[in-house]
Amino acid sequence: MIFAPIGAFGGMAYTISKYGIDTLVPLAKLMATVYITMAIFIFGALWLILKYYRVSILKYLNYIKRRAPGCIREHRHLKPPFLQ
Repeated sequence: MIFAPIGAFGGMAYTISKYGIDTLVPLAKLMATVYITMAIFIFGALWLILKYYRVSILKYLNYIKRRAPGCIREHRHLKPPFLQ
C-alpha cells in the first residue's frame, strides 16, 4: 500500500504520454460526478433524516470526523454527544 500512489502515478503518466492529455477528461467527469453525488447525499438525503430526528448535521459530521470506524463498535453503549 505504500507504493500504490507511485504505481497509480506511473500508470497515469504512461497513459497520458501515449494517448495525450484528453484521456483525463472522462476521469475528471467521473470524479466530478462522484463528488456531486456525495454532496447531494450528505446535504440532501442525510440532512432530511437528521432533521427528522432533530440532530444538527454539523454536529453529526463533526462527530463522524472525530471518530474512527473501529472505535464505534467498542463503545456501543455510549451515546454520541449530539444525541444527549
